[in-house]
Amino acid sequence: MSNHSVFETHRVDVDAADLAARVAAKLARDGLATFECEPARAGVLALARKLMVPWAHRDADQDGVTLICDRGVLANRRGYAGFGAGELQPHTELSAAPRPPALLMLTCARAAAAGGVSYIVDGAAVHTDLTHRAPDLAEALARPRTVVFGDPGLIGAVFEPEPDGWLTIRLRLDQLARFTSAASRAVPRLREVIAEHMVELPLGPGQGFLIDNRRMLHGRHAFTGPRVMYRILGDPAPGQA
Repeated sequence: MSNHSVFETHRVDVDAADLAARVAAKLARDGLATFECEPARAGVLALARKLMVPWAHRDADQDGVTLICDRGVLANRRGYAGFGAGELQPHTELSAAPRPPALLMLTCARAAAAGGVSYIVDGAAVHTDLTHRAPDLAEALARPRTVVFGDPGLIGAVFEPEPDGWLTIRLRLDQLARFTSAASRAVPRLREVIAEHMVELPLGPGQGFLIDNRRMLHGRHAFTGPRVMYRILGDPAPGQA
């Protein structure tokens, strides 16, 4: 399936009367919904508030919106790579939080001059593939207390089964993830499977996506020129969980 068709097949009409229900259905089925809206910040925030309750976040403004752009030397600090122009490795948001936000909404305000394409990865599909191909490695990544996320950090696992039968993925692959030796041996194969499931989503102004942060990974390629994205993290609006 082409990247263009992925955007189109998961696209929702932001003016639909049953928008929230349509988005909830797509997230439940595929973990992804795409959209086009007014690229101005106010329009993006208004759309987000129809679908989610924004979180307060370290990097966000008071309205819950984080401006993702190249902020120069800030990106050299640990955990701030998103504020540079380099590649951002596949990850879930707030992996060090005891309960990470359920949703991530990312909207393009200004595309890069070159590069900067966003991508997503279905973590559920990665887990299924890895279980079939290398069950020992999948088991190592699901074993409790095998990864420390963040600093001082949360001790957990990449794949975490939930009481309701669902599987949560929690991942970062930068210097703020520390794996035990058994889990570390599984990481190269994990990276290979992630690369096979990577889907690029080139976004123009006003285009964006909403993903289930407990299932989907996301990242971006390196870029040049001014690239501006609006990121909003949160949980489903009441009645949409």
